[in-house]
Amino acid sequence: MKLNILKYKDGFTFAEMIVTVAILGTLVSIAVPKFTELTFESKIRKSETTLINIQQAFFTHYFNTTFLGRAEFPPSPQDSLMTIEWSRLPLLLNGRSVANLFRNGKIPLNPNKKPYIYIQLPAVPELGLTPGFRLRDPDYQLGSTYRL
Repeated sequence: MKLNILKYKDGFTFAEMIVTVAILGTLVSIAVPKFTELTFESKIRKSETTLINIQQAFFTHYFNTTFLGRAEFPPSPQDSLMTIEWSRLPLLLNGRSVANLFRNGKIPLNPNKKPYIYIQLPAVPELGLTPGFRLRDPDYQLGSTYRL
């Protein structure tokens, strides 16, 4: 007596499935680190751009107040963090807040939604230093000192 064994040709064999999973695993192992690297680099670029925007807003405020006879940079926060609460205080000439220096009325935060560090630097005529300020992103160790 001969048994008829049915063989189905539809679907994948186990070996084909293993090869497919191996290929996909290899592709993912290449793509994920590259994606992570590109994400990190884009956050650094965004932070650099935001620092430049803050610098431009503070210098614009300084030059605008120069024409009013009282040149000023915004005063430093007590803890040096440019928090939303600090930015809403009426610290500037005519009772304006620091947030008013920005188009959307909000102080920019870094890509991780944390505040930047801001320190106002006084003029030191004996050393030939003009007034200025220091900005820094605590997450990415970016920052610069800006003087007139």
